Amino acid sequence: RIIRDNIPTAHDIGQHINTEQNRLTNNRDQISKQVLLVNVEASWLPNLTLIDLPGIIQVTSRQQDSGSVDIIQELIQDYL
Repeated sequence: RIIRDNIPTAHDIGQHINTEQNRLTNNRDQISKQVLLVNVEASWLPNLTLIDLPGIIQVTSRQQDSGSVDIIQELIQDYL
């Protein structure tokens, strides 16, 4: 799914990212293997790629699915 939105200010980017993360995880505090790509363009900005991966965990909390450990390990391996 590609969404093209013009976000008026840098302050609004964080809220927009949170909204999309909630959509990808069905409003649950879980990990998604889907990529959320944010492309910010301006003539005065350098070309830069940032990849935000979840932190490495060994055990899950009550809010996390038991498969989260495996999903995070797979994500990390995909990007290394």
